Amino acid sequence: MGGVSARTATRLAWSLWVACVVLMTLTLLLDFATPESSLFRTGERADSVLAVLMGLLSLAYPTVGALIASRLPTNPLGWIFCGAGLLYETQRFSIAYADYTLIKRLEWPGGEYVAWFSTWVG
Repeated sequence: MGGVSARTATRLAWSLWVACVVLMTLTLLLDFATPESSLFRTGERADSVLAVLMGLLSLAYPTVGALIASRLPTNPLGWIFCGAGLLYETQRFSIAYADYTLIKRLEWPGGEYVAWFSTWVG
């Protein structure tokens, strides 16, 4: 197993999953606080329902990855799914943060840098 115990691998896998859930929650909060963002261009109520649905669906990769990695720590597929989920959630959060800081809260630091980072992560 490469020197990592099964218990440590399980904790790491589920910690990555929790990080993805926290990032998605923060993303949705920032998206709803910024109605002028690219997510809500049409201004219809269906857009917010779709945003929540997509947020929940985006947790499928890290969930499957955490399940696989916690049960089979040597299987790289679980870790790849965890990593792909974390990268996606990081990109979504950085887009939401950049939108919020550049549209609503200009005094918040790093909006332009986070916007650049969101395109780089993608």
